[in-house]
Amino acid sequence: MLTATTVFVYRRRRPNAARPYKVWGYPVLPAIFVVCATAVLISSYAGNLKGSLLGTALILLGLPVLWFVKKLYPGPSAELEGTHAE
Repeated sequence: MLTATTVFVYRRRRPNAARPYKVWGYPVLPAIFVVCATAVLISSYAGNLKGSLLGTALILLGLPVLWFVKKLYPGPSAELEGTHAE
């Protein structure tokens, strides 16, 4: 769900960027996907709160690893964020 929302974010932030791959059905299809994924996420938390919170905690435990890797290899992350000179 979060990955699909980045399509909207990047198209808004960088409207003139080259798009070698077009998202089929944009913006309707990605929006429908995000809405459905949100419903599944809400259902997951409603049906199994303890398990969902455990899963969320495991995912969040990966953030320190991400920050560590970004410090070791700063080049690619800066390039992906659009901070490099063009």
